[in-house]
Amino acid sequence: MYVALIIIVSLFIFFLYRRYIPVFGIQKINLHPLSNSVSYTIVDTRDYQISSQDKIDDACCLPIPYLHRHYNDLPNCNLIIVAKDHVDKNLSSRILRKKGKHIIGYHLKK
Repeated sequence: MYVALIIIVSLFIFFLYRRYIPVFGIQKINLHPLSNSVSYTIVDTRDYQISSQDKIDDACCLPIPYLHRHYNDLPNCNLIIVAKDHVDKNLSSRILRKKGKHIIGYHLKK
């Protein structure tokens, strides 16, 4: 009985960690005054319906459910994540870091 309780509690803690604990080393970036000295790619992880209404120039639109399958479409350079909230930012940055991508920052856009 205690083993089952420990397993359930640890799964719950893992779920909370993955979604709500911020990813270390990723800073908030404003998209407008970005310098061209560093090569980067903007990855828009918002849903297609949201990102099509509020487009970002030169951004790769790749929603979170598609990241596992299509992360190879992203170039191997620095990435900036555009997300709608902190939960989406945490999930997408953890997925992309697990796949070996280098994320330098994020931008939240509703």
